[in-house]
Amino acid sequence: MAALAFPSSPSIDDIFTSGTRSWKWNGSRWAVIPVLVPPSRLSGAGAETGDILVYDGSAWQAVPLTEGGSTIARAAWASPYHYYGIAPSGTAESATGWTIHRTTTDADGLVTATATATGAWNSRTTLQFS
Repeated sequence: MAALAFPSSPSIDDIFTSGTRSWKWNGSRWAVIPVLVPPSRLSGAGAETGDILVYDGSAWQAVPLTEGGSTIARAAWASPYHYYGIAPSGTAESATGWTIHRTTTDADGLVTATATATGAWNSRTTLQFS
């Protein structure tokens, strides 16, 4: 992949595009402009407008954030990681009954790795993922 050649003297709100990705100059850095994908392009994911999606290593899946039923779910982001955790209903966030998926993204927002760990939701940033 060729290196990006951002303009050297941008003005605030300038937009730079390379391929299918675009960045906007905010006065101190180039911030990636998120790509919005309509649900119709997510075949098989069952996504609807407003859903939060998580990449499971092969496809995007809708995150069920509603409480109730037999499981609960949480989602969080701490660059460059996106976390998605599920546990049996009633499990405290400090309890070790969580299965947590971590997706790593690069500066362009592309998925570069996925991993899974078990442990407490509150400890997700210090768990050993594999």
